[in-house]
Amino acid sequence: MTSLTWALEFSKEGAVYAIKMIEKDRYLVNKFQLGMECIFRHFNNNTTKSVLVLEDNRLVQTMGDKKGTRVVYELVGHELWVTYTAGPVVAGHIFARQ
Repeated sequence: MTSLTWALEFSKEGAVYAIKMIEKDRYLVNKFQLGMECIFRHFNNNTTKSVLVLEDNRLVQTMGDKKGTRVVYELVGHELWVTYTAGPVVAGHIFARQ
């Protein structure tokens, strides 16, 4: 899936999933198992404990930060909608399937 500024690639090997985030000339890969706590790296070099689960055909990431940040990945037609909620703030990205 690609947006104007970055891309996401999802993969699965056995029980381990991976999300590869690509931004211009850099990328990072976060690996996780559903329902198990993992460490998610961010482009600013911070890390966050997270748990990812499937809910109603959506991949939902709940971060263990002070804001209770939640990221929802949802396929809608040929697009991937990613919604970020941190306290009262909500933001989103829409990626087109390539």
